[in-house]
Amino acid sequence: MTYVGVGRRFVAIFVDSIVLLILSGPFAEIRHGDGYLQVDWTGRRIFWPSLIVILYFVLLEGIAGATIGKFLTGIRVVNEDGTKLTWSASIVRNIARIVDAFPYVVPYLVAVWPYRSVADSDSGRNDVDRHRSDGMAASSLH
Repeated sequence: MTYVGVGRRFVAIFVDSIVLLILSGPFAEIRHGDGYLQVDWTGRRIFWPSLIVILYFVLLEGIAGATIGKFLTGIRVVNEDGTKLTWSASIVRNIARIVDAFPYVVPYLVAVWPYRSVADSDSGRNDVDRHRSDGMAASSLH
């Protein structure tokens, strides 16, 4: 069994990304104007593209042992003993891919999550913090 270098893996994932972009494109909301183009897959629009991505990798690696990008670059996914990848191995491999992405995705989810502390919502007050111009500590207005 020969391991494949980073260059061929990069080309394979680049090709797969283009294929997945084409397959997921119909589910995107596309807005454009003077000098900008925005492609959006948020909210309910993310379900089908996510399913397409998961099925793309699981089915193609399970059936053919390669995605389109891997096939074009001569990469094959096999079991450790060199035999054809089983369906269960393909599923586990791609679930591991999703779990592996969590450390990169979670910070973005936290950053966009609407945040309001429990103290803010339960106090019933509209406190405003301000900075004192005389150098003293900040105070709250009630």
